[in-house]
Amino acid sequence: MVPEPSPIEVHKALADGTRYRLYRYLRLSGRPVSVRELSMRLSLHVNTLRPHLRRLEDAGLVTSEAQRGVASVGRPQTVYSIVDREQREGRDYRLFADIVAGQLTGARQRDRA
Repeated sequence: MVPEPSPIEVHKALADGTRYRLYRYLRLSGRPVSVRELSMRLSLHVNTLRPHLRRLEDAGLVTSEAQRGVASVGRPQTVYSIVDREQREGRDYRLFADIVAGQLTGARQRDRA
């Protein structure tokens, strides 16, 4: 299981101006967006964008998926979209529940000793 990023990591990811612009464009677009479109809209080279998108993805803010073109010829392009707030908040509750469960389990084991 991959550990969830901490709130600090989320804030660090958005503290960079380029990543914030990427995140904002993706959020406002409301749909999956290709690196090529992001490059054109933000006037940045695709090779500049990729590590920033990876960092946003690592922070749990963005998700990517391969999407076939209309002709279905060649390699599928990767499109990026925002992870919706409910999914992120749900993860926070799961993390909280795991912490509480761990504390309760530890308390029970101490009581038995």
